[in-house]
Amino acid sequence: MKHFIGIIAIALMMVGCGPSFDQTIEIETLGNQMVYNTPVIKAKAGSTIKIVFKTNATMAVMKHNIVVLKSADDIDSVGKAAITATNYVPETAQIIAASDLIGPGESTDLVVNIPTAPGEYPFICTFPGHYQVMQGKIVVN
Repeated sequence: MKHFIGIIAIALMMVGCGPSFDQTIEIETLGNQMVYNTPVIKAKAGSTIKIVFKTNATMAVMKHNIVVLKSADDIDSVGKAAITATNYVPETAQIIAASDLIGPGESTDLVVNIPTAPGEYPFICTFPGHYQVMQGKIVVN
């Protein structure tokens, strides 16, 4: 019986620990504008970050997401491919991580495994018509 209770105690402690992140960043939209309030994120190479993303939009057509790309050269092709993709996120190796698409007043979390190579990794909103202006970048050192 003692052995059984010990196993249960260990399991409960492990559940309480949860995942660990090197950094948590909160990003919001600026009302009904196609703008992230945090356009630049700094992260360590090889780290894991959690982005807590909330949209402050009030218009139903202002749906947003965060899609992290491998290169700025990928912005146009991923943005265009998103138009016909399920949930506006194309299946492509050019994407490092992508959040759920959220509407006004909603929020979602995105876990990003930061690449080990230093550089700049853009993030965009892939809802149709947004990617050209709704952009930011993760600067990795």
